[in-house]
Amino acid sequence: MSDSADWIGERLQEAMLGAADLGAIGLGREVGYFRALLDLGHANPGEVAAAAGVNARYAREWLEYMAVTGLIDVYEQSDNPDARRYAFRPGSADAFCDEAGEVPDLHDAMFLLSGLIQFERLIAAYKEGTGLPFSAFGELGRVSQERSTRLAYSRDLARHWLPRLGTLHERLLGEAGGRIADIGFGGGWSTIALAKAYPLATVDGLDLDPASVELAAANAAVEGLGDRIQFRVRDAGDPDLQATYDLVCAFECLHDFTQPVQVLRAMRRLLRPGGVLLVGDPGGNDLFRAPDSDDVRLNYGFSLFHCLPVGMDGEQAVGTGAVMREATVRSYAAAAGFGSIEVLPIEHQSWRFFALRD
Repeated sequence: MSDSADWIGERLQEAMLGAADLGAIGLGREVGYFRALLDLGHANPGEVAAAAGVNARYAREWLEYMAVTGLIDVYEQSDNPDARRYAFRPGSADAFCDEAGEVPDLHDAMFLLSGLIQFERLIAAYKEGTGLPFSAFGELGRVSQERSTRLAYSRDLARHWLPRLGTLHERLLGEAGGRIADIGFGGGWSTIALAKAYPLATVDGLDLDPASVELAAANAAVEGLGDRIQFRVRDAGDPDLQATYDLVCAFECLHDFTQPVQVLRAMRRLLRPGGVLLVGDPGGNDLFRAPDSDDVRLNYGFSLFHCLPVGMDGEQAVGTGAVMREATVRSYAAAAGFGSIEVLPIEHQSWRFFALRD
């Protein structure tokens, strides 16, 4: 076997192990194994299965896999596989069971998994040049995306992102009557963060996915903001909304739009005179380079299995993809009629922020 074949074999072995870990973690969360193990402290397969309300033989296989790959510990060894007991590795239980978005990498992993399990549909889309709607990725895709960004919105949006808007930020803080629209809000955590940052303003969430609207409204109610935020299944291009908002936000969604210029044009019409469109979206190096960093590799992975297929779903699809470079955003914004396109000085591992004005 050639050196190249050896290298490819090693890379594939690494990839298969990672894929198996990803699938096993997904099973642990969705079937209820992690939660059962958390509640029990340590347990054998039958106890885990009973607590989760599932089949014991599958539970045993999952526990054995998780132990041999080093993701959980064998708490009490036994030659009888049904008597062997397992437990979380110290400090890992809260991470594996996280539902509040405090471990973004976990939810990014589940988001990627939601794309991988659509593999046969993706093959057809790639062959035919068609796409998949966001709804095709199911509850796993919707919830994992919601949780993967929740921490950034709650921790960084008010403290680090919005102050870069300058005078508009100060005005929304100090004057009543301001209006804000959040486009493509997903689980609504960006909208919730906007409402908390600007208590004198009215905040609307606009999205075309009814399930996301329902999820976001429930989240806002839990946060005590149900009376200050209105989530609606409504197109940003609705003429009744023209010249309504001082600030329009679009976080992690521009690259998913089938026709981004038309959407930007619609969002521009939403703005009152002097208003700003704030776009925050995954970026990329200004020039393609290969090989590249793990962050860029992962962004391309999200694009292959989710973002590009979503952006290809519809007539005259542009197909932006998740690796959206600065020049691409500038060209879209200019074509939509924005006269001022500013990259904001905000530090972020993988996102880039733009303030777009007339």
